Amino acid sequence: LERKKTKSKNDERMKPSPSYTGPILTSLAALFAASGACVYAVNIQKIFGGSTPSTITNTEWLAATQASYQNGVEREGAPGKPIALNPMRRNISP
Repeated sequence: LERKKTKSKNDERMKPSPSYTGPILTSLAALFAASGACVYAVNIQKIFGGSTPSTITNTEWLAATQASYQNGVEREGAPGKPIALNPMRRNISP
């Protein structure tokens, strides 16, 4: 005796849901590619004009900046140097 299998409502609810990871990962990869292309076009190719600042291209400026960091005043909060509670007392002008 064979029973006919009838389709019940429970069978329909038990179907696995479709996987959305493929389209999500594809769109995420496309988003990163598009943003990378925009960054390259604006910052590297300079499609809106402009030039690279001299502070990046001038190697003498880099050496002078590093020397001033090494020879400068020791920063507040360094080990053994407390933070000044009244910075106006030091007469620091911007």
